[in-house]
Amino acid sequence: WLCLCLQPSCLWARPLQDLKLTAQYCRDHKLPFPHIDFSSLEGRPLQECYVFKDDDPRVPIVLHFPLTNTSFREYHAPGVKHVGGEVDVSSHGSPYRTYKMSYSPAEFAQLVDLAAYNVANNREAIIEALREALDRKRAARGGAQP
Repeated sequence: WLCLCLQPSCLWARPLQDLKLTAQYCRDHKLPFPHIDFSSLEGRPLQECYVFKDDDPRVPIVLHFPLTNTSFREYHAPGVKHVGGEVDVSSHGSPYRTYKMSYSPAEFAQLVDLAAYNVANNREAIIEALREALDRKRAARGGAQP
């Protein structure tokens, strides 16, 4: 199976904290979740999409989309450059800090555009994860087609 995680907030000091908490919750409740070596991710630039999977087909494939403005600064759509794509998701003055509970219409539109871009920009990773999840399901059924 497949788990798609769109992180609605960004924890500036620990941007993968939501994912760590989810992994811990799954361990505590004996729920399948892929092993993630968080120490190998620390200190590295934040990616738009992380794919975590396990050899065990009972463990879901997890796609994690943290709130980041990595390539959206330069591109309006995958491969389409534009000017003015800066969405402040990391400064102390960012409207997307976790303490803020509502957004202006313009802030909301920027957030939706950023999230949509990050998903579109990682379309191939999503499709590949879906294919693998389907292949796993078919293999578990003995190769039968759905």
